Amino acid sequence: MTRRLPAPSVRRAGRIVLMVIAVLYAPLAMSYMWFAFVADAPQWQQAITAAINGAEYTSGAGSISSIRRVDYLDNTWVLLLHTVLGGLALILAVHQLSARRRRRSLVEHRWVGRIYVGLMTISMGAALVFLVRGGTADYLGGNAMYLQLWSLDLSTLASGFIAIWAIRRRDVITHQAWMYLNFAFMMTAPLLRAVWILLAPLFPHHSLLDNVDMGSSMLGVLAPGGAAIAVQLSLRSRHDDAAVRAAASTYVWLLAVAAGSVGLLALRVDQASAVVPAGVLWIPLGCSVAYTASCLCGVRGARRARDAALELRWRWLAWGAAIAPLGVVMVHLASAILWGYPVGMIAALMVGFSGPIAVSFTLVVARIGAPLNFTSPAGPLGHTMRSGRA
Repeated sequence: MTRRLPAPSVRRAGRIVLMVIAVLYAPLAMSYMWFAFVADAPQWQQAITAAINGAEYTSGAGSISSIRRVDYLDNTWVLLLHTVLGGLALILAVHQLSARRRRRSLVEHRWVGRIYVGLMTISMGAALVFLVRGGTADYLGGNAMYLQLWSLDLSTLASGFIAIWAIRRRDVITHQAWMYLNFAFMMTAPLLRAVWILLAPLFPHHSLLDNVDMGSSMLGVLAPGGAAIAVQLSLRSRHDDAAVRAAASTYVWLLAVAAGSVGLLALRVDQASAVVPAGVLWIPLGCSVAYTASCLCGVRGARRARDAALELRWRWLAWGAAIAPLGVVMVHLASAILWGYPVGMIAALMVGFSGPIAVSFTLVVARIGAPLNFTSPAGPLGHTMRSGRA
């Protein structure tokens, strides 16, 4: 059975939204360090935040600039490489999402892809240099944020190079899937800025740093989870005769595991609520529950369509979502030893969800990927989109 992909208008609208975000964010990122060279240079990112949320929230006590400005000035050129090249890379990444452009000119797609990988690699490399030189930020969640930034930078680099390895093996589907994940990681930069602006009126007692912690933990679920769902909705896969529909009891067990893992994490989260703002703790857990529900909706749709292969892949994603809170608990057991219970919980929420989600994503991609023939008259990308069936 051939699975229907989302309507072209829906996919096109999604690309337009991503392009708008990337294009709007790029000048904010590229101008971020201008103040180090020209004292009165425009700081558009801070200006937008201040216009919406107020100057105290943006640059007062409890803001990023209040704890990091000296570190930024000590690492001006490193951060300039990171912000400028990262902003340019985002625009190229959105350009690469267009299937029409890929079919029109494979040579252009390859060269733009090479430039993107170069910009992304240098930008992430510069970010790692800053992390080594700048160290941790001096606030409650500083160690947790330091851990997540290392995890995010390395994951961005790893996903990009896995995508390159896949395309060198002529596995276009796997290449596209890992590029979805790579792009999701790259998009965490503009999305985090949007999140901390949107969260301010919802949590008026939070500082900017509180909302940075909350947004980072939310994106720890939404970035890999969003990429996994996008792969499911956007790519057709080869026919899978080995896939079988699961018995209803399988999903009873899945729901039981999900409920148990959420309950266990909720107990540990509650113990940290005396020190850590409640929103920082509970909102990311809510995102995890929402992602689990999304995967189960995918399972339901596949079962209705009697598509066993699609159901299998949604089921794997659902299992990853169900045990993701247990991943947070396991990370917390280690991080609490290093930094204490409350800070260890912030760190666990930032990085613990993504492990099980990423593993289930990898299993799904391994299932749908297949080496493709680059000599096909239809071209490799046309072949990719038309040759497989779910």
